[in-house]
This record gives sequence, C-alpha cells and structure tokens, in this order.
Amino acid sequence: MKIFDLFKKHKLGLYITDNYVQAIQLRGVGGRINIKGVGHKDLQSGIVQNGEIIQDKLLAKNINALLETLKLKSKQCAFAIPESQSYEHIFYIDSSVKNKEFISRLEKLISEYIPMPFNEIIYDYKITDYGKISAVFVVAANKNILTKYYNLLDKLCGLKPTVFEPESISLMRNIPLNFQKDTGVILIDVQSNDLRWYLIWKNYIFDCGLTERNNTSELVKNLNATSIAFNTTTKRQVNQVFVSGNKEEAYRIIEIINEGMKIKAEHITNYRINLTGNVKFSDKYKIVSGLALHGLDSHGDNNINLVIKQ
Repeated sequence: MKIFDLFKKHKLGLYITDNYVQAIQLRGVGGRINIKGVGHKDLQSGIVQNGEIIQDKLLAKNINALLETLKLKSKQCAFAIPESQSYEHIFYIDSSVKNKEFISRLEKLISEYIPMPFNEIIYDYKITDYGKISAVFVVAANKNILTKYYNLLDKLCGLKPTVFEPESISLMRNIPLNFQKDTGVILIDVQSNDLRWYLIWKNYIFDCGLTERNNTSELVKNLNATSIAFNTTTKRQVNQVFVSGNKEEAYRIIEIINEGMKIKAEHITNYRINLTGNVKFSDKYKIVSGLALHGLDSHGDNNINLVIKQ
C-alpha cells in the first residue's frame, strides 16, 4: 500500500460510473472557492461495467473530450473509487495493541471480512480511540482494478492522479454540516441499489453499513442498534439523521425512519459547492464536487487514499 501526498492541494475532481463521467475544476481564492469549470458526459453501455474498465481507449476518449472543455490549469486530480469496487468496514481492536501487532491483527480481520484474496487488496484506514477500544475505519479495493484506473488517467489522459478515495468521503466533504459537535450524526446516502450509512462523531466515522434499498426495516434495525452502541460507548446521543440522494426516494426513506426511530430525519438539499442553486443539479454533482474540495481545504478528518504510485 502506497499512501502519499495526502494533503496536497487539488483542483480537479473526476468521477466515473458505468453510465457517465463527470469533472469539476475548483480554485481557492482568498478563502473562497470558485468553480472554474464543470462537465458531465454520458458513456455508451459496455465501456465500464460494475465499476471496472472494459474499453480503456474509448473511456479515455470520452474523458479527454470532457476535460478539453474545462481548459485545465492543473493536471493533478482526485478520483472517486467506484462504489461497486470499494469495501468499507469498521473493526474494533483493543487500543493497547500497537505497531506490528496492530497491523498483523488488522490484516487478519481484513482477510476474513473483505471478500477478496488478501494479496489482491489495497487498503487504507483511520483510527478513532474510545478509551480501551479503537474503532478502525477501513476502505479496501482490488489493486488490479485501481491500477487500470491509474494507468488510464496517467498514460491515456495525461493526468496525475494523487488521490483515490471512496465516494463516501467525497460526499461528506461536500456536506455543510458541523461534524465537530460532541453528538452523533447519521448520514444515509441513497445509491442505485443500496443505502450506505455512516455514524459520524467529532468528524470521525464511528460505524458504517450497507443495506438494500428495498430492505428499509433492516435499515431502521441497524440504525437503532448502532445508536444504542454509540450511546453505550461514548455516553453521547445521536441527535441528527440526514438523507442524501434522489429526492423522491430520500423522502420515502425519511418517512420510514421517522416512524421507526425517535430521531427526526431530514433531506440534505445543500452542498458546499452549489452549482446553480438548483437542488437536482447540485445533487447530481455532489461526489465530484467533494473530490475537488479535497485539496482546497481540510474539511473532514477521514481522508483515505488508495492511489498506487506506478
């Protein structure tokens, strides 16, 4: 695993899905963030499948056409690992375990819980200590798949990828919430097939999970369980639930949460990078905007980097 330039400034965010590619160029001026260019380009079916590159030259052609419209000032970019190709998990390890013993125990847990052969995995992690227990937030991905993305961006697009991070971190960076408060906040992101959720405390991820969109009863069960565990561990309460994503689906989830939990859920309609003031348009670019913010400020302490230096 090679992690470098974690806090190096970036101006370009790049987001690739099976169906489209997005790019946004930001510039920080006098403490303010300006949008220098933003674009979206649909992809033909079969270029990217399940987050894996199938036709690299055709994908590069689409990316280069999009980037040409932005008139880039910087080649350095931050890239979001496709949601279907990243695995996120929280492991709890005795805080007295340190150094080589800690790595050995963590890698054993990763090999048991992440559904890939360990020698094919690249991972990064962040630790939050809670007394005698450390919560270890791990993000893992397939090295070969990420190497393909690196080579595509570097050799076929002329870019210098310096950050590969999961979509979740990009999203959190773009949400204008005060995660520093001494209370728990649950963030739910409505994705194409799943609901990915996070319990955040003092800017750190305390717990996370993935639930099928149709299995909302399981979602409520999991959120209640993690709220109780959070209270038991920290003696603090979860007092906010936010849902990000498609408005119609988000409100359906909110209604179910409000019936099954004592905490009121709200729909996120505001992002730190608000492109037009139009909610739908802003939501469409929420991930790629969060990516570009990575190098322009230090909002959020959960920075994860899975870039592989070639």
